[in-house]
Amino acid sequence: MSINVLNRRVHTLTLLTMAVSLGLFGCSDNDNFNGNIDDGTGDSTYAADIQRTEFGIPHITAKNYKGLGYGVGYAFAEDNICSLAREIVIAKGESMRYLGAEGNENSDVFYTWYNSPERRSGFLGAQDPEVIDAVKGYAAGYNRYLRDKGVKNIEDPACASAEWVREITTDDLLALYGKANLRGGLSNFVTPIATAAPTVEKGIMGSSRMRTLSIEPENDLTSESAADLSSGFDFDMTTINVTDGGSNAYAFGSEVTGTKSGILYGNPHEPWDGLQRFYEFHLTLPGKLDVMGAGQQGQPFPNIGFNKDVAWSHTVSKHLE
Repeated sequence: MSINVLNRRVHTLTLLTMAVSLGLFGCSDNDNFNGNIDDGTGDSTYAADIQRTEFGIPHITAKNYKGLGYGVGYAFAEDNICSLAREIVIAKGESMRYLGAEGNENSDVFYTWYNSPERRSGFLGAQDPEVIDAVKGYAAGYNRYLRDKGVKNIEDPACASAEWVREITTDDLLALYGKANLRGGLSNFVTPIATAAPTVEKGIMGSSRMRTLSIEPENDLTSESAADLSSGFDFDMTTINVTDGGSNAYAFGSEVTGTKSGILYGNPHEPWDGLQRFYEFHLTLPGKLDVMGAGQQGQPFPNIGFNKDVAWSHTVSKHLE
């Protein structure tokens, strides 16, 4: 295993408040790692160069997609290892086993059902080889940081010496992606799904564990009936999903900006910390990829961002009656 710590000035493009802006910053003087990481075998399959700006933003360069994922996984674990480890526990349906009073039975039942081996396998099979390589690299980078740091040496009291902080696999990340894919949709009905029981006579009655609501098959689920369905349960959805919020994005052409180029302002209403944190990073695969942006934890590529030619964002749309 070799780590060469480098101290050099990094010229960067910086995503500021999710708007495309040009910035120039120097190297970081903090304790975050700057330098080369490899897997110690002499094989360049998992190898990356990580440089951080003075604001701690990681700029990752590698020779292949496995290396890019390796660098992102290492950097994210260095900054947020407790958050990602906890999310994986929940996505795998193991919160009652590991999180004690913070665990939730309904959540475990739901995610054990939803994130089945068959569903995870199908999701993996639908991905391009480069994506699979990056995901494998991410898991390897996370694990490398954990080995370097050691569970007992984690400073964050949220998971220091915790049994559930362990090395992860590609399968763990697939479960995490399955959880993320349900945001704003099926995950908002975790408790009704987990506690559902066979119905009798137009679906009036259910088990003693839950309230049930009669919904005729020919009728749509209205906002009022959905509210009735979810009321009466003590499960706090914010422990697994942020249920409120919104997003917006604005594009301004050159005639508005007064320059030779346009500007994209993306405001996805995602937090920089907590459950659904966005993580900012810059990826460079010389001759193939040069992109900067922000993505959710566990993901090796930016969800929104920019390169030298184009910028993109995303929003949430809501059907209005």
